[in-house]
Amino acid sequence: MRSKEILKKGIVGDLAVGFELEIEVNDRVGLFHTLIDTYINSGYSFVHLLVAMELSSIEPTMKYIAKLRALISKSDKCILAHSTQDIENAKKHNKLAILLGFQGTGPLACELTMLEMYKQLGITRMIVAYNIRTPMGDGCSEKHDAGLSLLGTQLIHEMNRIGVMVDCSHTGYKTSMDIMQLSLKPVVFSHSNIFSEKNPSRNLHDEQIKACAKTGGLIGINGIGLLLGGKPTADRYANMIDKMVQLTSSKHVSIGSDYLIYPPESLVGFHNNQKSIYPGDYLKNMTSHEDWKSISPTEMLPVIDN
Repeated sequence: MRSKEILKKGIVGDLAVGFELEIEVNDRVGLFHTLIDTYINSGYSFVHLLVAMELSSIEPTMKYIAKLRALISKSDKCILAHSTQDIENAKKHNKLAILLGFQGTGPLACELTMLEMYKQLGITRMIVAYNIRTPMGDGCSEKHDAGLSLLGTQLIHEMNRIGVMVDCSHTGYKTSMDIMQLSLKPVVFSHSNIFSEKNPSRNLHDEQIKACAKTGGLIGINGIGLLLGGKPTADRYANMIDKMVQLTSSKHVSIGSDYLIYPPESLVGFHNNQKSIYPGDYLKNMTSHEDWKSISPTEMLPVIDN
């Protein structure tokens, strides 16, 4: 069976697509439409846009969400999705479902009651600690990981209560393990690979992978060359998926490409090894139901509903 036939029958999504407000570009509206066309033409049913980061403050974040919601509402190719039902409805009408998420808790400004408002605006997932030390816990770039803080503990309870997915990509080892022990809902690593693959601290140790599976969560395989251990090719990406499946099972493995649509000149310090696999490169090589099962399309949806 050809990949197009497989994709037409099922639902597949990308758990991590960078579209953050901090990155300055001349034509963000044009890039948005290019992004939508890219994913539709590649056969995806939904994408999870990461729209703000750890250092994002409330005002610019709110303005940016408003702009994105306006862009989505005016488009005849996509819808803003909050749930599995929204994704399935978009699929029926040949539209791309867009979910929104945060790479960090900065937009909360340490006020946990902000979370419910963001949820109502479409934020369905949030990374707890993005790279650095935060009021919630420590990111993966910190030399000393003190684990989840008291405020971070309260945050996890609140995320569980209102149904915002807990994301531990970029989060420190101890902090992420604390989170997975505490959370009553599935935990995801939306764009992370295997640490033992000669890759940096952003990737996961075996204990994190197994703990994530124990929560019923998902790990989205990152398509950036730096995290794959070489040039981002479909074969290298498929190999990383296979190794992750061997450590856990196919029902806990998904796509989280970390794809960036931005032109390289807009990214400070951008290097070729930070490029991600093109959204369609892996999917077009799927030729069997076994390939299809290896990215858990059916397992994604219950986790999204949380």
